[in-house]
Amino acid sequence: MNITKLWKMNIYKIGSDYENYRFLLPHNDDGLVSTDGTSLIKEWKPCDYTLFKDPRKKTDKRKTDFKASCYYPGVLIIEKSCKDIFTKLSENSIEYLEINTPELINFFYVANIIKSVNTIEYEGLSQENLINSFKNGTIRFKLENIGNKDFFRDKKFSSFYFCTQKFINTINEANITGLRFTIAGIAL
Repeated sequence: MNITKLWKMNIYKIGSDYENYRFLLPHNDDGLVSTDGTSLIKEWKPCDYTLFKDPRKKTDKRKTDFKASCYYPGVLIIEKSCKDIFTKLSENSIEYLEINTPELINFFYVANIIKSVNTIEYEGLSQENLINSFKNGTIRFKLENIGNKDFFRDKKFSSFYFCTQKFINTINEANITGLRFTIAGIAL
């Protein structure tokens, strides 16, 4: 008797933990506000990123000792000390773009995943249904296409970073603060 096990796995979107930590934004138009995963290293010039300050608050009491920031969903910024962890989790498909953070002591990079894969099940989905499933955290991912990747971009929906529970566990174990993970859907 042949019994086939069905495996499934939750997939998460990566964003900033803006409730507890301040986050980095481009100081001017030279910084990235989105990227689709194409290589940017040849034309990259380090630019300034500054800490967001809520103009509605006299003092912003959120922490600034984060090690990662991802306010714009396709632009992940990590502290230099975290590079090895992210490289391992992305299967070496990442390039690091140096940025200047004058308000912070540590060095940071934009971590740009450059090898996107077809992970989202688009078949039979209208654009409206895809957007609704994204908002509701019910996207269907292709488990076989994700493979061993713990941190990835989808080829067609490439302006977002997605990750697995293993990625979240590794980030938490390494005490990499500043990120928030929300359910994007399930991989079957």
